[in-house]
Amino acid sequence: MTAKHLGSPLQRLARIFSNQKKCNNVNYNNFLKTFREVSWDSPAATSIMRQWYHQTCTEYGYYQTTNSNKSIFGKLFPLNYFINLCTDLYGDYHNKKILDSHVRRTNIMYGGKLPDLRNVIFTNGNSDPWHPLSVLQDLNAFSPAIVINGSSHCRDLYSDVTTDPDNLKAARAKIRKIIGKWISS
Repeated sequence: MTAKHLGSPLQRLARIFSNQKKCNNVNYNNFLKTFREVSWDSPAATSIMRQWYHQTCTEYGYYQTTNSNKSIFGKLFPLNYFINLCTDLYGDYHNKKILDSHVRRTNIMYGGKLPDLRNVIFTNGNSDPWHPLSVLQDLNAFSPAIVINGSSHCRDLYSDVTTDPDNLKAARAKIRKIIGKWISS
């Protein structure tokens, strides 16, 4: 990304992505056809995405939408797009009213943002678009929250590499120490 002889920053970014693989067919009907396939060896099942979509349609209801006027993507993916996707994939039963009631049920079952539990570490990068949905402050002495400044989705789960920021390495060390205490007690 810093090789200026390869063009502007946008051109350099385009080179990274254009060399990785061919374009995906993002036709909505082809998408539905793929994810309606229920055989265990179908691409949708083996990638776990069919199961993930089903969970979001029946338990969580959280989506990365473009409902905000501040979105760089305009309004191409409003909440209704995802509600309609649930209905189109899984049938008329999966509508906004049902989804809302299932999200309420899930939050009641698992405690929402204040679950009653022990020996769970909540790690989040503050650059992760999912972090507002997580626990961001310690629940109790046995369920800490670790927010990693400048980090993104799942970065804490990878092994350390020399280019990782010190605060990410420190967070991983803290996680290892906490889990080590739990295991030894």
